[in-house]
Formats: sequence, C-alpha cells, structure tokens
Amino acid sequence: MIVLVVEQEDVAREDLCAELSRMRFVKDVWAAASECGAEEILTHVTPDVIFLDMQLPQWGAFYVADRPWTGGIPVIVRTTSFERRLVDALSRHRVEYLVRPFGASDMNYVLTRGRRPDPIDPALNLKRLLDAAIGLQCPVRG
Repeated sequence: MIVLVVEQEDVAREDLCAELSRMRFVKDVWAAASECGAEEILTHVTPDVIFLDMQLPQWGAFYVADRPWTGGIPVIVRTTSFERRLVDALSRHRVEYLVRPFGASDMNYVLTRGRRPDPIDPALNLKRLLDAAIGLQCPVRG
C-alpha cells in the first residue's frame, strides 16, 4: 500500500509518517507540507490512501481532493483538529476522517478498508467529500 500524507504541521506530519512506516502492509509513505507539494507528488505517484489535513494554507484541502485522478481514486482520509462545523459536515456526508489526536488503531482501521464490515468505496468517498465541501461553501474545482 502506498500512502501520501499531506499535513502542514511538521511534527504532526513526521509523527504520522513514522507511525505509517511501522505498519507492515504500508509499502511506501510520501509526505507533503502543502497543496503544491501534494500536487507535485501526485504527478508521479498513485497512492492508495491519502491523509489530507483540513487546515492547508493555500487553496484548501477540498481543492486538492477535487482533481483528475488518472491512476485511480485513492481513499481520502481527512485529518483535522476538532471543529464542530467541519466534523458535523464530514459525519453527515459519511466521509472518512480522523480527529486529532488519533492513534495507530484508528489509522489501521482506515488503512484496512477492504477487511472492514463496511468497506470504503474510494469514488463514493470522494463524492461525499466534495458534497461536504459544497455544503460548507468551500472552493472546489468542478
């Protein structure tokens, strides 16, 4: 499994990457600190899962998710600090997300999506994510 972590906070990004690297089924971990960094990585890497920070500084995390996924749509897991309006929207739209602080068991549950009783459909998860963005009046491309 290939994972991309897009997190603006250095310590959070490094901790998440370190934890992911310890998981036996994670083959490769890529990291970006910004939307631009994520876009650059996504031009040559097709991740299975993306941990995407909700507090990205430039265009916003929804903008990063709303892109052409030529190599297949990954499971996009939103990571965020608790913010009632955002968490309510993600929950209402049934988007995959983790609220900080989260641990290895939470990440393991998300990463083993195919073995869950309710497997994640990446395309449906992306649709729900973009629906949440529209509901929150956040910018998206399409």
